[in-house]
Amino acid sequence: MTLAPELRPIDFAAALGVKPQQVNYLLDHGLPTDINVSGIRIIPTMDAVQWVASRDRRSKSKTGAEKLLSEGLQIGETEEPVDDESLHDARTRKERASANLEELKFDERRGELCNRADSQKEFDTVAAGFVKGILRRAPSRIAPYLVGKDVRQITSILKEELRKELEQ
Repeated sequence: MTLAPELRPIDFAAALGVKPQQVNYLLDHGLPTDINVSGIRIIPTMDAVQWVASRDRRSKSKTGAEKLLSEGLQIGETEEPVDDESLHDARTRKERASANLEELKFDERRGELCNRADSQKEFDTVAAGFVKGILRRAPSRIAPYLVGKDVRQITSILKEELRKELEQ
């Protein structure tokens, strides 16, 4: 049986094979809970199963979480057990990834690879300088065309001149 790492109380009740009211009782008596990003009350499955199992052991009964644990409960795992061949494949992939990472580090040290954040910052600086230059030149170049025009005509002239500047 596979369970998600976190469950809503109603889903936890279904997994234990008990009524939601019984889970509410457990919640009132210390069953671990959390609130997810949506503000919904959730139960961290592993913590809750262990908490319920410890209570079950104290009462010497084999119910709820104790049954799940004894049946080989897997929390958050969806893959089948790994066989030898797939383990070999996983190790091979890991070695290749490690080699690729080392190559990237080497290329970076040789100067053939650059940091994306640094490149983005440099690009932003150049682009901002370009736009600032256009905006600084625009008033003196456009002002003569605007004398005696109404707001609509001024807006139209400004849009056209800025479009021409940005296309250069």
